[in-house]
Amino acid sequence: MLRKIVASQAEDHVAGILLSQGWRIIARNYRWIGTEVDILATKGDSLVAVEVKFRSQFPRHMDSLEHLLPQRKLNALRKGLYAAMRHLRLNPVKTRIDLAVVTPQDPVGQRKMPPGFYPEGTFKDTQSRGQYFRVAWYPAIGS
Repeated sequence: MLRKIVASQAEDHVAGILLSQGWRIIARNYRWIGTEVDILATKGDSLVAVEVKFRSQFPRHMDSLEHLLPQRKLNALRKGLYAAMRHLRLNPVKTRIDLAVVTPQDPVGQRKMPPGFYPEGTFKDTQSRGQYFRVAWYPAIGS
């Protein structure tokens, strides 16, 4: 139960990052037959589907990302993205699927992690509702 609460806070935190960068959240937990998209956001002519993964520890190796977002899940996200475009009557010029890996972070903790990226920047340690998070953003995992 506690893990679900923290994971929900992490998803809220990722949405907050997008909002702070000028993105408009158009849907949260968008569900369509067989898939769920955690966050759909738009900015200018772009539409991004963000898959948020909360983990107690950051994956040790980059190949671990394939385990976080296997091809089957990526295909389901793509299906959800296109369904959302149809049902919400969106016609973006650019679309992409991003992965945001969120881990709890002790404010005095180690800073060892592979490089990740915000949609428009680099990874960041931040605090949200008393919980410290480390976010690594991997843009354009799929589009």
